[in-house]
Amino acid sequence: MTDTLVTDRAAIRAEAEALFAAFQAAGAVAVEADTLLPAETLLDLYGEDIRARAYVTQDPLRGEMMLRPWRGTGPLLLHGRGVSQARSHQPPRQ
Repeated sequence: MTDTLVTDRAAIRAEAEALFAAFQAAGAVAVEADTLLPAETLLDLYGEDIRARAYVTQDPLRGEMMLRPWRGTGPLLLHGRGVSQARSHQPPRQ
C-alpha cells in the first residue's frame, strides 16, 4: 500500500507541476500568501461576519491575526492593492 501511495503522490505532483507550467505559460503569476494574515485586511475584504467562521489570534507584535480562510485570498489581496499582475484563475486555452 505504501508503494502505491508514494506512486500516487508522485503522479499527483507531476500533474500539478504540468498544470502550473501551463498557467505560467499563459501569463499567470504565482502568489504565495502567508498562513496568518492581518485580521483587518480580511475583515475589510469579506466583512465582519467572517470573524465567526475564522480562527483569530493575537500576535504581540502584529496585532490581531486571522488564519487565511481559503486559497483565493492571495490573488484577492493583490487585486485589492491594485497590483496589475493579479489575474483570475482561468485555465489556459489550447
